Amino acid sequence: RIRRVIAVCHTPQQIQDELETIVKFGGIIEDVIIEHKLYGEIRGILMIKTIFDVENFVKKVNELGDEPLSVLTSGVHLHTISVESEYELKNILRELENKKYLISN
Repeated sequence: RIRRVIAVCHTPQQIQDELETIVKFGGIIEDVIIEHKLYGEIRGILMIKTIFDVENFVKKVNELGDEPLSVLTSGVHLHTISVESEYELKNILRELENKKYLISN
């Protein structure tokens, strides 16, 4: 698989859309990473592979009432994503850019 770390920014309300965009094109969201001023890099393992995984993740966030890591950095965070092909990666990056989530790849 091809792995890439991408930088994105969005609101907590856009989490589901961001994650669905990635898995829709065949991507796996391996983790979420933020750079914290005091603690340095904080990483949460996600391994989200399907729309079902996205729905369960969002449901869990809502049920727990916890805020995502990205609220600590005003929505800015990184994801390691993996795909089978450059074609899938290109589609994911294009769609995230069109939605104004992508900061850099």
